[in-house]
Amino acid sequence: LNINFKMNTLIETIFEKRIFYLFLIFVLSRIFYYQFYNITFDSWTIDVYLQFFPKIFLQNDLINSLIYNHFQPPFLNLLTGSLMKISKHYLFILNGLFLFCGFASCVLIYLICKKFDFSKNFSFIISTILMILPTTILYENHFYKDYLTMCFLILCFYFSIKVFTRGKLIHYILFSIFLILLALLRETFHIFWIYIFLI
Repeated sequence: LNINFKMNTLIETIFEKRIFYLFLIFVLSRIFYYQFYNITFDSWTIDVYLQFFPKIFLQNDLINSLIYNHFQPPFLNLLTGSLMKISKHYLFILNGLFLFCGFASCVLIYLICKKFDFSKNFSFIISTILMILPTTILYENHFYKDYLTMCFLILCFYFSIKVFTRGKLIHYILFSIFLILLALLRETFHIFWIYIFLI
């Protein structure tokens, strides 16, 4: 009975009409921006930004490059290099990943607002505004750490709420995973802070 209740709660959350509306607005807004403002995914960052290894190393010597790279966290180069090895359409996959992170972040913001007892309509409006802001579109199509950092932070915040309200093992695990990903993505979230949080 408990498992059935959990499944029903999960299904109700996924198929809640406002989340469907968020998805619809997300798709339509991206089509609008892409069509009328000629928005494209910024792949030039790989060639220009010093945080990325040269492409020849990303493609042919990724592991050694990560081992001997001591001045920045490894996640971004690991992600890029791995996708380069998997598919020649890696930029399309990265674009899709950033779009998915954008939609997931908006849904999580909606759910977080509800957790703080805001009305469903107000939570929906806040999420929608953040979703369609030009600044959001800018970072969503700029391949760098910032957008993934935002997504991981929101995930950490969401699961920290779950930890304090329910305290289940799965919530601790997911919170820890995304906190560690933050440390592997951005030097601001040093591994020292992960240790402090986990003890």
